[in-house]
Amino acid sequence: MKKYKIMVGIFGIESFTTYLINILRSKHFSITALWDKDLATASNLAQKLSIPFYSDDYDEVIIRKDIDLIIVFTAPHFLIPISTRAVSIGKHVICNFCASPDRLEMSGIMEAGEYYPQLLSMPFNPYRFDDSITLLRDHLDDVGDPLYIRVTLSCHTFVSNSRYDWKCETSMGGGVLNIHASHIIDIVGYIIAGKPVKVFGSLLRQKVVHSDTMATFEMVMDTDLHVFVTISAFLESKVSNLEFIVSGSRGYLSLRGNNLFRWIYGESEETCLSRRCVRTDSEEFNLCLSNMTNSLYDMFIYNEEQRKITYQANENIPNFIDMGNTSAVINAIRMSDNTRRFLNVEY
Repeated sequence: MKKYKIMVGIFGIESFTTYLINILRSKHFSITALWDKDLATASNLAQKLSIPFYSDDYDEVIIRKDIDLIIVFTAPHFLIPISTRAVSIGKHVICNFCASPDRLEMSGIMEAGEYYPQLLSMPFNPYRFDDSITLLRDHLDDVGDPLYIRVTLSCHTFVSNSRYDWKCETSMGGGVLNIHASHIIDIVGYIIAGKPVKVFGSLLRQKVVHSDTMATFEMVMDTDLHVFVTISAFLESKVSNLEFIVSGSRGYLSLRGNNLFRWIYGESEETCLSRRCVRTDSEEFNLCLSNMTNSLYDMFIYNEEQRKITYQANENIPNFIDMGNTSAVINAIRMSDNTRRFLNVEY
């Protein structure tokens, strides 16, 4: 068993932060600092979980020498400067997958990740660590050459009688296109090893918020595969409904909820490849966090001479380049909604 501890700074306090800290501590990670924009919130959680340092000044946490890895789950207007600054001074970074509408900001974070390839710069897409998605990818060859993909996601509404935050503002990175479509675009590219070259999109907005609450778009991939996606955020339910279908030359794979089915031409019925109990969105997210943490420690190598932790590149892990490319696709979809025509994606 490896003896070294990886020292972690946490940025942003969310409903899952306590869970994340507990599973990190169980996997040879030590939490040494905590940041939140509200100092009282940071102080309360730091005392509760015995974290030695907390602050509402993110630079105070980033520059600490006892931090190897920072984990950032914040709104985009905090996430991008924190992540870019951290990578530029030699910290490993994990952040939530963010599709910022600001192209200049995205180019900055992409350059930081590209300039320091020895550092982990991973945007966290929960679908990358979802067991059902992994199984779907493993069985892709069963159905032959992919002909088209259809994805439908119905999820919880952003609109609340008690809260109006950045998720309700497109200009701040909110809306289903920025938040949910970014995950789907990334995972489609991951499953079929390709990227979109042309898109056509249409967005729907509710009057009470300044962000899109429904998005439907078509992507033409560089392999000439067509992908059709519909996302809506109208549900009051805490359980999202995801359907992911890959239709191939020999049959199809259908992920419905947490259950994966396969049908091959000539068979009389579908074969169930996996069946899981229904989980709430928060339970599903926590499970993906746990899967990510289980594989995270083995991504690092400790150099005894330099007393430095380096990252082993892994093709299954997204990076800031992937996040920037996804942002370019989303910008093209948004422009397509305005022009009502297919547009090329400008990477």
